[in-house]
Amino acid sequence: MQNLDARVKLLGLAALITLTIFTQNPIVQLSILLICYTLSYLSKISVSRIASRSLTIITPAFIIALPRAIMSLNTFSANASSFQPFSEGLSYLLLFTLRIAAASTALILLISSTGFSKILSSLKWFKAPRMLLWVMAMTHRYLLLLTTELHRLALARESRVHKDLKIRGVWREGGRMLATFLVKSIERGERVQMATLSRNGETYLKTYYPNLKLGAEEWIFALLVVTLIIFGVVTSI
Repeated sequence: MQNLDARVKLLGLAALITLTIFTQNPIVQLSILLICYTLSYLSKISVSRIASRSLTIITPAFIIALPRAIMSLNTFSANASSFQPFSEGLSYLLLFTLRIAAASTALILLISSTGFSKILSSLKWFKAPRMLLWVMAMTHRYLLLLTTELHRLALARESRVHKDLKIRGVWREGGRMLATFLVKSIERGERVQMATLSRNGETYLKTYYPNLKLGAEEWIFALLVVTLIIFGVVTSI
């Protein structure tokens, strides 16, 4: 996956994500999920890391869909589990969770095998709006910046505090750290923006991408994606 042209990879995985949205067949969802894990294994990307990252998205989705399955309980049923066989709520829960798993795994596979700059360049090659690319670049830049700044503040706090605080003390120290984090984030963000403007003198995003060259790997990946799409369309009819 790392050697594939990012434009082909972006288009193929976006097509698979779109397929997971519009198909209701769990076999198609499961096929996309297995294909993503297979590509991850062949590309020597940690399968456990892909699974753990995907689980952070699957778990909230499962919790969101769980009430519908609970509401489909038949309290007057003689079944000990109180679930009706093949109940609509339970089927919806499984299908929704499987759909989120397939879509999130495809998205995480794209992010894990492609640099963010290449993703932006590919989107620009596909004539994505310039403002959208600028917002994505700024969001990515400042998320990393805020994460780094928060880690520095937490590390500094841990080095100063040598005893366990009571609940009131924890809230007091947390409030002070949050206020400091807000001020530091604004200051660092301003410095980063000024440094960016001093390097290129312009606010819009500059990206470069070489000419599109399709090799054997790109054709095999495209054939795999087209096969999955045809399979999904045929089984959904």
